[in-house]
Amino acid sequence: MNTQSLVSWNYNLHDHKGYILERSMDLGSTWEEILNCPKSITTYTDENLWWNDEPWYRVRTYNDYGMGPMSEISKLVIQSPSIETPVLSGEQVAPYTTNVMLEWEFNGSPGGNTVSYSLERSLDGGNTWNQQWDVDKEEIAFLDDTLTEILPFNVSYRIKAAMDFGLNSEYSNIVTINMEDAPEEPSLEVPDVTAELPHFYIEWNFTQLESGEIADFNEVESIQAPDPVSNTSQYEFIINSHDLPLAIESITVDGANFEQPENPDFPYNMEDGPLSLFISSSSDTSGEKTGTLTITPTVGEPYILQLKATYPELE
Repeated sequence: MNTQSLVSWNYNLHDHKGYILERSMDLGSTWEEILNCPKSITTYTDENLWWNDEPWYRVRTYNDYGMGPMSEISKLVIQSPSIETPVLSGEQVAPYTTNVMLEWEFNGSPGGNTVSYSLERSLDGGNTWNQQWDVDKEEIAFLDDTLTEILPFNVSYRIKAAMDFGLNSEYSNIVTINMEDAPEEPSLEVPDVTAELPHFYIEWNFTQLESGEIADFNEVESIQAPDPVSNTSQYEFIINSHDLPLAIESITVDGANFEQPENPDFPYNMEDGPLSLFISSSSDTSGEKTGTLTITPTVGEPYILQLKATYPELE
């Protein structure tokens, strides 16, 4: 942008006819005459100057007999106008993404018009600025969607305004954004509550029938297989007594807390080997739960086994 300077001088004697004003734009190496005027003029407006020019001036008088001596040199620096510094802000567009939205405020300068903005990015804390965008002067925001780094990481930005006539603002404040990654999934620690579950066990005895005493029925075995997830216990009964009838017609279980076992095909011949039964029991409350296991032979009276499951109080 063209600017101007006002040059003035004075001379107290009156034996001259006028003045010659000279200017140097190269720190005094060369001079050019820019004004020849009568003695009534003692000011001059130099209009062909630019920001940061350093014009030097000197003046001398003249009359009909020749030139007078040169004055002392007056040195001038054309200062560029004060330019406001842009104010920059930014944030991660959404959690766990690599997009950044930047916004800035800039009120321009009395010395010129904004031409564009220069936006820069750094991935090493401002040591190097390895990305630069020229942003149109009408814009006040910018979306950076070019980041490919793996979260989490930090990214920094700064911006300056480019003015006409070669003027530039200072860089704005540096904005550093912590690009956060999604939080790790919380680890769920499931305590071992096996010891707190009801301890399930089955006690059995025999009902004495009129047909006589059941001999050696204590060879029926039980194996505990607790299931702490469903709070259900399952037992395997292995019937392996040679004193039982050779053929069993059916086996049934009665009781609200006992499930009917999956029986083999009946009648079952004990000569085919031991008979395994799986009996399950479950309860939401403490206390004693009872039921019966009835073995019905093909011939004779049934044998009745009493089942009892005890659930103690939980702390």
